[in-house]
Amino acid sequence: MCFSLSTWNYLKPLAAAADLATVLDEIRESGFGAELWLDWTAAPQVFERPRWPEIRKLCSGLPALSAHTRLIKYFSLETLCEEMNLCAYLGADPLVCHPRSFGIDVSTWAPKGKRKLTAEDRSRIGVILKQACDRSLRVALENGPLNVLTQVLEVTADHPTFDHLGICIDTGHAHMHSGLYESPTLEYIRSFRDHLVHLHLHDNQGLEDDHLVPGLGTIDWPAIFAELAGYEYNGQYVFELAAGDPQDSAERARNYI
Repeated sequence: MCFSLSTWNYLKPLAAAADLATVLDEIRESGFGAELWLDWTAAPQVFERPRWPEIRKLCSGLPALSAHTRLIKYFSLETLCEEMNLCAYLGADPLVCHPRSFGIDVSTWAPKGKRKLTAEDRSRIGVILKQACDRSLRVALENGPLNVLTQVLEVTADHPTFDHLGICIDTGHAHMHSGLYESPTLEYIRSFRDHLVHLHLHDNQGLEDDHLVPGLGTIDWPAIFAELAGYEYNGQYVFELAAGDPQDSAERARNYI
C-alpha cells in the first residue's frame, strides 16, 4: 500500500510561504509519495519549463509520484499537453483531471450531469487520450458526477488509446452525494472498480468538502477498505487534507488507515 501526500495540503496553512522544495523534502523524509498540485499559487512560475530540471531533482527518491492538473474550472488542450509533457519528464503517473479539464462543463461537486456527452465531447477526449498515449502516461478522471464518469468511459470504450484513461475516486467528493446513494463512496468504488487507478482520501460530514483526516467525518472507512480488499488495486492512496499542520494530519491519517 503506497501512501502519498498532495502538495495542495500545504497551500492553505502556509499560503505564500509554501516553498515547494521544503514541502517535497518533508514529504520524502516522512516516507510518503507525492502528488504535485500544479496550480501552485505560492509561486505560479514554479512548474514552467525552465524549472523542470530543478523539479525533477526535488522529486528524486520519492516512492511514488503523480500530478494534479491546474485545469479545474476550464479546458485548454495546450495547457493539458504541457502538463503531460511535465509528467512524462518527471515520471509522474497518473495526471489527475476533473470533468472540466476534459471540456465537460459540470462542477466537481454536482450530483448529476444534466446533458449527454456529444460526438464533439468524444472527439475532444479522444485527442486527450492520444496525447497521453504518445507520452506513455495515464490521465485519471476524478469525480465529478457518477453519470458523467460513466458516460466518459462509455463514449471512449472503443478508442484505441482507452487504456490510458482511468478513474480517480475522491472519497470526500463522493460522500457529499449521500442524498442520492445509501453509501455514495462505496457506490463510486463499485461502479468504477475495473477502471480505478488512483484514490484521493479525506473525510467530511456529507455536506461540505471539508478535507478532514479520515475518521473525523462520517465516511464508513472499514466498509471502503473491505471493498477494496477484493480488488486488485495497486495504485496510490493520496491524502488530500486541509486539517491543521500538514505533516501531523498526514501521520494521523496514515495511522488511522
